[in-house]
Amino acid sequence: MAKVPVCGMFVEKKPDAIRHTTEGNEYFFCSTQCLNEFTALEVKLKKLKTVTIVITAITIPIAVSPYAMLLPKEINNYVLLALAVPVQFWAGWRFYKRTWDAITARASNMDIL
Repeated sequence: MAKVPVCGMFVEKKPDAIRHTTEGNEYFFCSTQCLNEFTALEVKLKKLKTVTIVITAITIPIAVSPYAMLLPKEINNYVLLALAVPVQFWAGWRFYKRTWDAITARASNMDIL
C-alpha cells in the first residue's frame, strides 16, 4: 500500500495504478485529479526557481553598479531603472496581485503593508 501525497488515501501498488516518478521517487495516486494537483505544484516550484535565478542575476549588477561607476551618472541611472523594473514588477507581481485581492475583499494581510 502507498499513501497518496495529495489527499492521503492509501492505494495499492498495481502495475495499472496511476503513478508519477520524480527525482527517483515513485508516487502513486488515487485519481488523475490528485496527479494533476501534484504535478501543478512541481511546475509552480520550477517557475519560482527560474524567476529567482533570473532576478538574482539582474539584482547583482544593480547592487554593484553604484559602487563601480563604470558609466556616467546620468546613463547609469537609466541603466539601473531598466534593470530594476523587471525585478520590481516581474518578481513582485504576485505580491501586487494578492494586495489587490485583499483590497477588493476589504481584508487586511501582510501584502497590504
